[in-house]
Amino acid sequence: MSQPIAKYRPKRSQIVASVKPLKKEGSFGALASAAEEGLLHYAPVPSDDGINGAQVIRGKNGEFLALFKSSEDARPHDDGDMAIDHGLTPQESAIREVAAHRLDRKGFFGVPLTGFVDISYSGFQTGEVITESPVVVRRRSGTLQEFINSDGSAEDVSFARFPTQSVHRLAILDIQLLNGDRHEGNVLVQRSPRGIEKLTPIDHGLVLPRTLDKCWFCWLTWPQAKLPFEGEELDYIKSIDIDKEVRHLRSVGIDELALYNFRLSSLLLKRGAESGLTAYDIGSMMCRVKGLNIPSELEQFLHQARSVTSRMVEAGDHHNGDSIVGEMLRCKAKNFMERRNKHSQYHLLRNNDDDQIAMSQYPSSQRALQRVGMDCSRAIRRASSPLSSPLMRI
Repeated sequence: MSQPIAKYRPKRSQIVASVKPLKKEGSFGALASAAEEGLLHYAPVPSDDGINGAQVIRGKNGEFLALFKSSEDARPHDDGDMAIDHGLTPQESAIREVAAHRLDRKGFFGVPLTGFVDISYSGFQTGEVITESPVVVRRRSGTLQEFINSDGSAEDVSFARFPTQSVHRLAILDIQLLNGDRHEGNVLVQRSPRGIEKLTPIDHGLVLPRTLDKCWFCWLTWPQAKLPFEGEELDYIKSIDIDKEVRHLRSVGIDELALYNFRLSSLLLKRGAESGLTAYDIGSMMCRVKGLNIPSELEQFLHQARSVTSRMVEAGDHHNGDSIVGEMLRCKAKNFMERRNKHSQYHLLRNNDDDQIAMSQYPSSQRALQRVGMDCSRAIRRASSPLSSPLMRI
């Protein structure tokens, strides 16, 4: 009697998982190593929002560990045709995600740990048996970001409960970065037994724009933004070293025109806060009214400055051109505040769906805003000669 033939059981293909960070030092190297170990046990799954093909990576014990955003996938627009075209490629958005974290070197804003990685993976343990097919290794580049456990987002909670300190820190970050995508959905909320403990900003792929017409801050409608900066927040603003931060952002890969806008917004933040302006005052000067194609106050300042500088360059009179730019900014600030104080005009802020309305008055003093205009004009004169200034290209 012949021996029975043993049933053939194909072996599972070997799992290949590699997470290579661009920089291995510090906490990010540990995060990348933990993600690599987790990929040997769990396949990544799409995140809830699915932006940029974002995938959640689990740790070896099954806990949510990190979020991977590929820089090779197209960015879908959540609002369809109503979405704003920010003119950034997926790779540029990835650079800006990392830049936001690099700007938060001391953890002042709570931006999640973020860095560049290359991920290679194949044959995840999903239960299927792979027979004679070769191991297929797929490689993707993008950003790896620490996963933040939260109790929802700002759109799930009344903004009246947010700590003023957290709102001010969020505002400082967004003003400096000219954030073009700060809505309630990308502000995470952490609770404690005493209430809302902190706000964590996420999704910074649309910061540091090349133009000044894209920024919008959801916190403009929050009452905390109309309170003056004080304490640690005011001290932080005063300590900002713009030149040092520009060099740091340049090393990440931010282009010069975006860096010029960063200089301007940082200067406006510093001089404005020192003069008593609130986050709302400064943000209102930077943002367009939603739904209306009207340039912001900052855009109007720079447009007039560019026109005057261009005429002076053509006439060969560079020095007087700089003087006229400074005088124009001072006069513009003075006239702007005189209109506000005389007529008590209100500023209407709407979102794309016209379902959020806030009527708010500009409370700033005329002298304070004049000082901002003077300091901005000095910054423009120091930037470079009018012939090569980025101001000429805005």
